[in-house]
Amino acid sequence: MRRLALRSARILPLAAMIVILLVAGCSKDRNPIRPQESAQQLGTLVAAAGVADPNSALLWSVATDELVCSGAVTFAQLGHLIAIRRTTGAVRTLDAVTSIMNALAPDGSAVYYNAILWGSEGAIDSIQARRIGLGSGSTPRRIASCGGFCLHIIQPAPDGDQVAISTLGSDSIQIHSLSTGSSRAVAAGVPVAFSPNSAQLLTREAFGGLNTASLVTLATGVVEPAGLDVPDLNGGELARWDAQGPVVLYVSEDRKSLYRARAGAAPTLLWSSPDSLHGSKMATSPSGQRVAVWTSRAAATDSTAMRLYQLYVVDETAGAVRIAFAKVAGTTVLALRRAPRFGATADIFPDARLGGMAFTGGETELAYLFDGRLYRTPALTPVTASIR
Repeated sequence: MRRLALRSARILPLAAMIVILLVAGCSKDRNPIRPQESAQQLGTLVAAAGVADPNSALLWSVATDELVCSGAVTFAQLGHLIAIRRTTGAVRTLDAVTSIMNALAPDGSAVYYNAILWGSEGAIDSIQARRIGLGSGSTPRRIASCGGFCLHIIQPAPDGDQVAISTLGSDSIQIHSLSTGSSRAVAAGVPVAFSPNSAQLLTREAFGGLNTASLVTLATGVVEPAGLDVPDLNGGELARWDAQGPVVLYVSEDRKSLYRARAGAAPTLLWSSPDSLHGSKMATSPSGQRVAVWTSRAAATDSTAMRLYQLYVVDETAGAVRIAFAKVAGTTVLALRRAPRFGATADIFPDARLGGMAFTGGETELAYLFDGRLYRTPALTPVTASIR
């Protein structure tokens, strides 16, 4: 029991320390939109508070129709890796170790994560980069390991075999082959996204913004600037690679505007909000045409501590924005988050109530964490305002 108490007491400082390590023109104007006020607009509750870590990232597996996240930190479990059935809320433990999630395999069949192994006195013994299949009976596979206080940044390739791994404190990105078990160094920095054909890798400096990003051709080792015109901001950003090349979504310095940037072109303004945007947990639909982002502002109540939290879905193709979730709640203690340096980016000090989100069922539904509760709601209708 003493060891369990020691570990529980240290898991929260550990999370804060890890994220501290990670912190280090436009198209036609669109006026800010304020869709109809809604003090309470909740989706379907999938899992009650106490199941998922309120601040966890959220990934949806098309292979098993489950939402993968870090579990709540309690005396019974210290942030174990869990999967939650989207339709029923049934929960299963994937790996009973403290876990920090990184990414899903492109086909949704496996998850990549950091597994924190504790020593006998409650201190970190090592941190492993692991992969575990989501099928029944799967066991974790170690891909890399580092001793003491460290962290692995993991990006799987679309080909299902290559995995790019960078360990904080190391000098290079390693490309690991799942089929052969071999690894080779390809470039310095941190992996951000693979090209759709797995032939190139978008990278960035370990403590630099995406304006430092490079493209690495894996067969030749040739490195060239990515040419992304993205300011080095703390509003939050999300990078991926589609058929047209690398694309970055980011929130402006004043946290009022959402932009999209591509190489060789001026950033495009997607939406201006009357409220504060939280870029920490943005998500895009598989096609990239829809973006989900949290907002908040002081609520129209007698209490200055109350805020209106809303989750918006911005549909660029349809030229519309809708509110997927709205709730008035008290503010919480500010929580540290991962910043734009390592792909799953965030505000430095966003509100602790706001969790991850993921489009499910392709484009049709959105799942999200708020205040430790997991919800889902249709992502398409109704539309509450136009962005044109």
